[in-house]
Amino acid sequence: MCIRDRWSAVGCSFSGMTQILLVTRYNVDLGIPDKAFCLTDSLILQTITEINTIPILVMACRFCPKNIEGTMYALLMAALNFGTMISVQLGGLLIAYLGITESNFSSLWILILIANVTSVMTLPFLGCVNFEAAQELAEKRKLIEENDHPGVETPRFVNTEENTQPDEGTRKQPNR
Repeated sequence: MCIRDRWSAVGCSFSGMTQILLVTRYNVDLGIPDKAFCLTDSLILQTITEINTIPILVMACRFCPKNIEGTMYALLMAALNFGTMISVQLGGLLIAYLGITESNFSSLWILILIANVTSVMTLPFLGCVNFEAAQELAEKRKLIEENDHPGVETPRFVNTEENTQPDEGTRKQPNR
C-alpha cells in the first residue's frame, strides 16, 4: 500500500470534521444555509468514502486466488459490514456516555471528533503489514495457476472435436 492510499484515509477523516461546522452552527456565520451545507457535505463525504474503498478492493483483487473472487468479495463486504455494525453500537454507547439526547447536542461535536480521529488510528499499524511479501505470494500463486499441473484435469467448457457429436439418445428426430 503506498503513501497516497494512507492520505486518502486522512483526507476522509479530515472531510468528516466539516460536520463540526454544522453542529456548532458556524456554517450560518459563514453564510451557508443548513440545507445547502447538509446536502453538499453529505455528497462530498459519501464520494470521498467510496473513493477511499477503491484501494482496498484493488488490493483484494490482486491477492485473490483464481476462481474464488465472489467469495473474496463477499468476505470483504462481510468484514466491512461487521465493522459498521460494531461502530454503530460503540457510537450508541458514546452517545449515552456523553449525554447526547434529542434536546441536548452540546457535546455532539466531541462525538464527531472521536469518530473521525478513531478512523485514522489504525494507519500506523499499516507498517506492520508486509505488502511486498503478499505481492510476491500473489505472483507465485498466479504462475502456479497458469501452468498446467500433470495429473490434474481441468474441466473443459468448450466443445472439442471429440465431443461435438451428440449422443444417440440426444439426437433430434426429424419433423414429419
